[in-house]
Amino acid sequence: MAVVSLLDLRRLMVLWRADRLDGLVALTTFLVTLLVGPEKGILAGVGAAALCYLWRGRLAPVHERLWRPAAASELDSAATKLVRLAGHAFAELKKRAKEP
Repeated sequence: MAVVSLLDLRRLMVLWRADRLDGLVALTTFLVTLLVGPEKGILAGVGAAALCYLWRGRLAPVHERLWRPAAASELDSAATKLVRLAGHAFAELKKRAKEP
């Protein structure tokens, strides 16, 4: 019962009003510590905090930026340059393969 004196109700209420998940973590840690023991209470608090972190992480927006050419003609010219470059590279390899 020595744990009861460690609870500051004012701070718990301020925490609860500021962020309900953090208040729930603090309350969970306190209750498990009171009912089971300090070791398991701390482990329960760490586990609850980790779950809250993951819960908040799933709510974060994810934006993907994809490269898109400004016009189809830019894409065509890039593809044409790539085909020419590949053709030159292939011709150079063939030429080197024939040399002894």
